[in-house]
Amino acid sequence: MYPQNLFRQGNPSQRNCSCVTAERIIFSILGIFMAAVVTYTVITDGLPFRAELLTPWMAATLIDFYINIFAISVWVAHKESSWISTAIWICLLICFGSMTTCGYIVIQLFQVSYQDPIYHVLLNCHSKYGTSSQIVSHVGYRI
Repeated sequence: MYPQNLFRQGNPSQRNCSCVTAERIIFSILGIFMAAVVTYTVITDGLPFRAELLTPWMAATLIDFYINIFAISVWVAHKESSWISTAIWICLLICFGSMTTCGYIVIQLFQVSYQDPIYHVLLNCHSKYGTSSQIVSHVGYRI
């Protein structure tokens, strides 16, 4: 006799496989879309370094952008194993924004196997908590 939940929810490794694949596709599409939008805007309107574009909304957008870059940079610094790769990724984040963010996430998703839980994208192999079983014992419950 088979458990009914197995038929309703599918095999956990199949769900992880489809979840990781879907996320790879979604973030790839988002990065390509952002690259196309920026390219189209530069071709049709020129570079954004003009006095008439310096409005309060532009200032608010830039502040929002750099706060977001800081938050993502903290995650990149946690994930990367060397300061050189961290510095390169942060420079790319500053220069290319969401295109780099999407690319970084796609790269991280390709480093996760289909059997791994998706939260492994957030952790690194040098995490202070170590493996997922150590995380469970440290936190006291399953993530």
